[in-house]
Amino acid sequence: MVKVLVTLLSIGLIYPSSAKHRTSITQYKINNQTITFDDTLPSGNRYHIMLRARPFGKHSLTRSHDKNDQYGEVIKIDGRKFYGTDGEVPKMEIDTFAVEINGVSITIDRRKYSDLFEPTIELKTERGPFRSGVNPYESSDGKTLTVEVAGSDGAGWYYAVFRFDHSKLVFRSVKNDY
Repeated sequence: MVKVLVTLLSIGLIYPSSAKHRTSITQYKINNQTITFDDTLPSGNRYHIMLRARPFGKHSLTRSHDKNDQYGEVIKIDGRKFYGTDGEVPKMEIDTFAVEINGVSITIDRRKYSDLFEPTIELKTERGPFRSGVNPYESSDGKTLTVEVAGSDGAGWYYAVFRFDHSKLVFRSVKNDY
């Protein structure tokens, strides 16, 4: 466990200040653009988290009107700012984001994740697959669940944080510093 934590710290997937105040949910399966976590932690809380991606569907695209570009870059999807590309049409979108805590399903308004494209559910490396984009963990007091979702790469990169109490989504933030 210590070696894994040191590795995650060294490659920047978690920050040292937060590592000691949480318990990661580590039991997961990846199957065809779906990642599912199913774990009971020492706190006694049982978590079931599922995030599924699908090919980009039919959406309303707003494009810039650059006279040098016949089509213009995508600046809005369905009338909203979006994350995951730097102007190209996305290839993947989040289809489903489901959270269950101690057998209770938490409703997540689709608008809270429908602006996130190109989610990194599984990243393939030279050493094989490595789950890098979805990271759920429980607070040290067992009262909140946080799910971090990273997506895309380069200029379209984003890092989203979803925080839940045991009944609802209480916080959502998206960072994109490009």
